[in-house]
Amino acid sequence: MVGDNFDACPTDGSANEQSCPPGEASYFTAMSGVLDALPALAMAYACQISTPTLWNEMYQPTRGRMLLLYLYALGGAMTLYLLVGG
Repeated sequence: MVGDNFDACPTDGSANEQSCPPGEASYFTAMSGVLDALPALAMAYACQISTPTLWNEMYQPTRGRMLLLYLYALGGAMTLYLLVGG
């Protein structure tokens, strides 16, 4: 089958031990790690989804102004996180 050629860890014994360690893979070792990453993922999604709206609302939008806007927004969010979470 064609899809067998693209298997990262083939079962025929030709797998590299460094990239395919033996044993079963575990996707989540602890739920606390997922919950710790949730604020960062939510912030990234909020920034991405609002980009077209921000671009349309800007006066003479340029890439430089958009970058500056994001730097100010993320800097402000980081400052709030540091003040609250310390």
